[in-house]
Amino acid sequence: MIAQGSCDFGYMKKSVNFRTLLDFQVFFVTSGIGIIHLDNREIPIRSGGLYLIQPGIYHAYSFQKANFIYIHFDLFYHKKRENSYVVAGGNYPADTEKSYMQLSLNTYLNKSLPVEIFPANFNKVEYMFQNALHLFTNTPPLWQLKLQGLLAEILTIYTENTLKSSDSFTLDLDEKLGRALVYIKENLNRTITLNELARISILSPSHLSHEFKKKYKISPMKMHKKNRMQAIRNRLVNVNATLSELADEYGYSNSFSLSRGIKKNFGSSPRAIKKLNS
Repeated sequence: MIAQGSCDFGYMKKSVNFRTLLDFQVFFVTSGIGIIHLDNREIPIRSGGLYLIQPGIYHAYSFQKANFIYIHFDLFYHKKRENSYVVAGGNYPADTEKSYMQLSLNTYLNKSLPVEIFPANFNKVEYMFQNALHLFTNTPPLWQLKLQGLLAEILTIYTENTLKSSDSFTLDLDEKLGRALVYIKENLNRTITLNELARISILSPSHLSHEFKKKYKISPMKMHKKNRMQAIRNRLVNVNATLSELADEYGYSNSFSLSRGIKKNFGSSPRAIKKLNS
């Protein structure tokens, strides 16, 4: 199975509950961010990432405004493949026939492989996945052979990456801070916490605060407040919306709370700001 998916949540939301697969799943993220939840760790998802989930791995997904293409595959065709490839809640069945189907491929795609890699050529990998989706959807002549070739190319990326390094890909500090910055800008419609940002950036709260302020000359929480208030001010000036509507839109409990925040931040009441810019 090959399909294109998207999640347009305004905040990080668990979009797939914990489950296991009877087959392999590989997916490429073209935009957005998210998290793969495993038994003992969380793996950040970001644009340009190529992710592999193997059979029997207990996992779940959270996404925020993400677009991706995913492929489910087995090494061999079997009639069982026509049934569901997802087992809800992680009850992986003891299926001898099914396990034999995976043995050969597991020799190459074993647990030492990284779940995530970030190919250097984004456009090439995106083209490969789009082409695979086209073949699967339109079934032109020899589509199965062509699809097998594309899948082999995609999996080769993993095997080559494993030969280069036995360690999983790790983000450098700038990339981690960049994840926090993107999350701040994409969550101006609500209150966020430092712990939330720390989880997204894969840093401790104290380390994130220190490095973020060092790089951007402002703390992460102050940047969120500043950008949120500026977005509210722009809406107040340019859109004919009531304070109650803006309060709902930006996650304030009521219009009084929003009005007080605007006055504290800009030194003027919402009415005065609107009048000054009318």
